[in-house]
Amino acid sequence: MDNQFDVLINSYLNNNVGIDIDFLNEALLDGLHKNIMQLQRDEMMTAGSIGNEGEKNPEQKMRSDKIYWMDKSHENSYEQEFLQLAEDFIAHLNMTCYTGINAYEFHYAVYEEGSYYKRHKD
Repeated sequence: MDNQFDVLINSYLNNNVGIDIDFLNEALLDGLHKNIMQLQRDEMMTAGSIGNEGEKNPEQKMRSDKIYWMDKSHENSYEQEFLQLAEDFIAHLNMTCYTGINAYEFHYAVYEEGSYYKRHKD
């Protein structure tokens, strides 16, 4: 394998789902986990919603999880590392698979007992 991302790409090509158990290292996993736990304690998680900013419906019944958007402006080193890894992966996909990805978004999601996100098509 020429690149750390090839395991994920080849897994997708062979199985229609990309799996690489080593994609995130242990320190990054631990840091992201600690961060989401702190976000919950600080009550920074907000109700998940559907639609874009102009069309969000607080009465929607599609999902009931709690989320927190990751952003490069946050001063969390684990978020920064994760987002850089994602950007590196996107750059690799664009270069090797000609995907043309030019935007992304990631968030933490917490599903407490009884919460849901219903199957849907965008």
